[in-house]
Amino acid sequence: MNSSRRVKNHCFIRCTPQHCFVLFTTVANFFNINGILNAARRPSLHIKRSLGASTTQILAESLSLFLPQFLTTVTLATLLLCALFPLSADVSGLLLRQPMTRLLTVFLGVTLFIGLMMLLSHLPSLSFFLFANPASQTTNRYEKYSVYYFNRMGMVVQLLVAGTTVYLWAGVMTQHHRAMHAEVGYRKAHRLTFALDEGFYTLSSVRELQHRLQETAGTSAFSLSSWQPFDMSRHILNVQHAQQQVQDQFTLINTLSADKYFAEVWGLKTVAGQENTLRASTDDGVCHTIVTRAFIDAMGQKTVDEVLNTRYYIPLPEGQKTLRVLRIVENIDLGEHLSSPQPLIIFINDHLEKFATVAYSNDQQEASIAAQIKRHGTPDLTLQTVQELHNRHFYNDSLMLNVITLTASLALILMVISTLVISLSDAQRLDSTLKIMEAVGGFSCDKRSVFPATTCATHVVLFTGVTGPGMFAVKALATAV
Repeated sequence: MNSSRRVKNHCFIRCTPQHCFVLFTTVANFFNINGILNAARRPSLHIKRSLGASTTQILAESLSLFLPQFLTTVTLATLLLCALFPLSADVSGLLLRQPMTRLLTVFLGVTLFIGLMMLLSHLPSLSFFLFANPASQTTNRYEKYSVYYFNRMGMVVQLLVAGTTVYLWAGVMTQHHRAMHAEVGYRKAHRLTFALDEGFYTLSSVRELQHRLQETAGTSAFSLSSWQPFDMSRHILNVQHAQQQVQDQFTLINTLSADKYFAEVWGLKTVAGQENTLRASTDDGVCHTIVTRAFIDAMGQKTVDEVLNTRYYIPLPEGQKTLRVLRIVENIDLGEHLSSPQPLIIFINDHLEKFATVAYSNDQQEASIAAQIKRHGTPDLTLQTVQELHNRHFYNDSLMLNVITLTASLALILMVISTLVISLSDAQRLDSTLKIMEAVGGFSCDKRSVFPATTCATHVVLFTGVTGPGMFAVKALATAV
């Protein structure tokens, strides 16, 4: 069996909760708006139905409005998208990063989906609220109880959906905040990192540049390592130790190589082994290492002393090598934050590595340090702070979050409109009921008792219905990180 293998970074498309939120909220907003438009057109269709219009005529007239509505919606959406391009850097940045074929495919797919939803919204509206009643009946006096309650429940469902989207927005915000501010095991502030060209740099030239910066800017030593945040080109090794119960059993552990300054420059928190001096081994058969806390559980050991006093072995094609653990540090996230930390072995050597990292005291030093490093580097040398690496990795998520905020704001506005529509409808119905009660001898105090009681009951039911699924959605999204 090959004792090590390269782990490559595969690019793939993921369907995240953020994308589901935008789709869910867009569909909910569409049905909110379309429900209001259908409700506004319904009285005129009832009048024509009462005057003798046939089902075919009503259906033809209703569907004749479908094409202009569809074209208007698509045109407005296209104009809004074109307007957002120069006005919103978030939207333009999100779209420009996508291939043109994907944009056209998504646009055509969404257009057909909107047309289908519009067509489906017309037919149930006509079926429930118009064709279900005889031609001589109107919607106000002789509306069937099933249609009446279906109408009210449909508006309540719109409120529930719009309210839930606001809770989902809060959940997405929480998820993004946790991903951006999660404890990664190393320090991100005031760290500058860059790739080393082996054809240009040598170990002595890097150390000479290190001493120059230490003298002029008071920086730390250069930490040379085979890793920087979100670089997935690391190795996996089979590790065993003499005290394990099954001698032929190996444990797969992530590994990277670094110099003796790695723990200091990256600000790793030491768990045990602080008294040990970090240095490369002079014995070819022994490797000095740093391990993370998760390594203890992975090897089936219970205490840090066991780890520090145990010799580990890795089988290699040229022979078996011994690992000596000099220090145990807190868990490190090599890429995105994981709920279950992965064990890690850091080999200590004194070779030229793939990346160099330097720590400095404050932001004012960054420009001068970067200028000195570029002066002694290749013309195409790229320097980045560790914080910039994190921001670039989560750039798409940040753009999506801003789009989600705009979508949630629209959902909130439509929720208020839906609330006003329901309130006005209930107020008119209650006003008619109370006038009838007064006409048959009811007291005027009935208005002060019936209306507040009904309104309070409606708000309690709506608040309870929205809070339940909303809080469940927030909890699910918050724990998804």
